[in-house]
Amino acid sequence: MTYNVNEMYEYLLTELDSKSIRYNDQIFDSGCRMIDIWYGDLFYVVQIEEDSVGFSIVEEAGFGTIPDMHFFDIEKFKIKLRSVFG
Repeated sequence: MTYNVNEMYEYLLTELDSKSIRYNDQIFDSGCRMIDIWYGDLFYVVQIEEDSVGFSIVEEAGFGTIPDMHFFDIEKFKIKLRSVFG
């Protein structure tokens, strides 16, 4: 498994900043990091946890806390991120 919480977090914020994509990030006492992302007309949520990163497309106001996808490898997450945000 290739996964590092800090590397994942820094990579994501750098990518979003470089593309001027609007986001809001929060770090919780548990160490979990949640990044809300607004891109075009869509809203995404990335949950960076100790052993994985979750990625969700939020299509309705009453969304849950379970991500649509989990990634345990940073390279696989980067591929998904590029496919969504270019």
